[in-house]
Amino acid sequence: MADNTGPEIEVALAALHGSAEDWEQFLSGRTGALIALAGEDLSDADLQGRNLSGIDFTGADLFQSRLSSANLKHARLTDADLSQADLSRAGLYKASLNSAAMMAANLEAADLTEANLAGADLREANLVGADLT
Repeated sequence: MADNTGPEIEVALAALHGSAEDWEQFLSGRTGALIALAGEDLSDADLQGRNLSGIDFTGADLFQSRLSSANLKHARLTDADLSQADLSRAGLYKASLNSAAMMAANLEAADLTEANLAGADLREANLVGADLT
């Protein structure tokens, strides 16, 4: 069940834009409800190495965001804009990337094992060393 109520989404966004420690503290206080950041503007965000597993980013703007080494396992990125994003070494195991815009994204050495890439636009994306099994 997604939790995208006003105050909760504001707390999540503040923690996400804060330090890695702020984000981990926010996650440790969660009771298991899905964090829904669908449609949010996270363009140019620095999310390197963050645990973003299972988060709903459906339709989110992640243009030029820095997600290298981020854990995006089971994340929902359907219709998200990941154009020019740095997803190098990111863990995208079983992530939903249906119809995601990923033009010129850096996916070097990313783990895309069992990820759903149906309809994703990967034009000019760097897939060197990416695991697409």
